[in-house]
Amino acid sequence: MSRAIWAAVSGLDNHQSWMDVIGNNIANVNTTGFKDGRYEFQDILSQSVRGAAPPAQAGIGGTNAEQIGMGTTTGSIQSDTTQGSLQQTNLPTDVAIQGQGYFILGDGNNLHYSRNGVFHIDGAGNLVSSDNGLHVMGTAGNPDGTLNVAGGLRNLTIPQTINQALNTTAVDLFGNLDSRATTPVTQDISVFDSLGQSHTVALTFTPNGTGGTGGWTVAASSPDLNNGGITVGNNALTFNSAGTLTGGGPLTLTFAGTPWNISGTGTLSNATQAATTLTLNDGAVGNLTSFALASAVSSQAAPANPAGPGNSAAFLKSFSIGADGTIRGSYANGTVKSLGQIQLSTFTNPGGLQRIGQNDFDVSSDSGQANITNPGSGSSGTVAQGSIETSNVQLADQLSGMILAERGFQANSRMITTSDEMLQDVVQMKR
Repeated sequence: MSRAIWAAVSGLDNHQSWMDVIGNNIANVNTTGFKDGRYEFQDILSQSVRGAAPPAQAGIGGTNAEQIGMGTTTGSIQSDTTQGSLQQTNLPTDVAIQGQGYFILGDGNNLHYSRNGVFHIDGAGNLVSSDNGLHVMGTAGNPDGTLNVAGGLRNLTIPQTINQALNTTAVDLFGNLDSRATTPVTQDISVFDSLGQSHTVALTFTPNGTGGTGGWTVAASSPDLNNGGITVGNNALTFNSAGTLTGGGPLTLTFAGTPWNISGTGTLSNATQAATTLTLNDGAVGNLTSFALASAVSSQAAPANPAGPGNSAAFLKSFSIGADGTIRGSYANGTVKSLGQIQLSTFTNPGGLQRIGQNDFDVSSDSGQANITNPGSGSSGTVAQGSIETSNVQLADQLSGMILAERGFQANSRMITTSDEMLQDVVQMKR
């Protein structure tokens, strides 16, 4: 009977532990990104009263062992790492993961991992966890808008500084020069100097001869030009009988001296101007031709060189986070550049991660090492801006488990009282 009491005591203890796990799950039913725990029972050592015996040849059959169990203990408390549902918040700094990845957070010394994507931008422009201020880690952006992949994990920032001005270095020209023309044709293009000031450059296409010869010469000028001039390289254009460009170009504009005045004034600025290439046959945009059609020459940015058109300086207006984790900033001048990219981490055994509080996890000896990857790669999943992941606790399951835990606790306590009454009966046999 004492064995029954001790077995029932272990049942009380472990049903209380199960209730503790259920209580924690229910307490976190609305915790962002929370992963619920699942409690498993396990029996403990059994006392053998009689061992098993094999069948005797031409005799009696075998007998099973007789064992009396000694109670129960905790088998495991596992984390359920299945994804919770997504809740839309429309806050630009809220990010949810649709997949198995974890956000990578840093405190300056160590890395931690979380499914909680409630972030904010701190006073220094850092993207941090709203729960504890840990830095969100990823690939940093370069000043020119590319990603510094070789730089490894870095604290992500949303810089509030002015986007620097860029010189114009590349422009595409396309359209038609009338093969019948006998007078010059002009086309204005805009270029940005080193300070982000826009200037108009007039291109003058002059036909050679009296028309129909297929040759043109290109010159350039600007009303903002202070001294020196604009030299046009490869400026002798020729077209064949099919109207296709056969000679000359790409045009190269070289600006002599310190050329620019402040636009609309006679005041000299200290801006410089980079040499600018004008491509005449970019297949992604169009070609310059010379048919017997009205002249119509146009220009636009070169798709193969996003920084080529240049830009003025501007403040950041807004930012967005793509499904691949890339943070793109939109500036007041219309420029869009990559500010960084959120990285995710996956684990061979995510259930083996160690909970450290504040919705964060650490690597353990059984979780496997962190596999850092871009969102959308492998099983990491994509990210969704303006959403958060809710807790994956199923309240109905927890309440059902609470009933079972309560009844199991009651049954074990009744076992103790019943065993006590039986012992009392034994004691009272002698009076």
